[in-house]
Amino acid sequence: MDVIEKALAIQREASAKGLDWQDAFGVLKKLREELDELEQVLRSRAEESYNEEVGDLLFSAVNLARMLAVDPEQALRDAIDKFDRRFREVLASIKGSGRKPEHISVEELDVLWEAAKKAEASQSSG
Repeated sequence: MDVIEKALAIQREASAKGLDWQDAFGVLKKLREELDELEQVLRSRAEESYNEEVGDLLFSAVNLARMLAVDPEQALRDAIDKFDRRFREVLASIKGSGRKPEHISVEELDVLWEAAKKAEASQSSG
């Protein structure tokens, strides 16, 4: 059993025993709470808590997927593929300009990223 399957199994068991959110909005609230806790840990630089807080965030994200009847593994695969496509597009744009990625500012990268998103959206709608 992989880690996502294990998370889903325990969440389903908890749900069957009545320990569950009423709806996806409750899980969203919990996800925001976990994100806030992670932000507090980051601000305090309590590195020993990073693993725990990131784990709580991921567990809550899997729970949200379950509540929405979304396969979290497939959703993650799709997100990875989407990121990879956009990343490759950004790299191609940088290469086409004759520059190297390490010499591009964060602001320029953001502009290139948004252009890649727009190009992908126009390809999928057109």
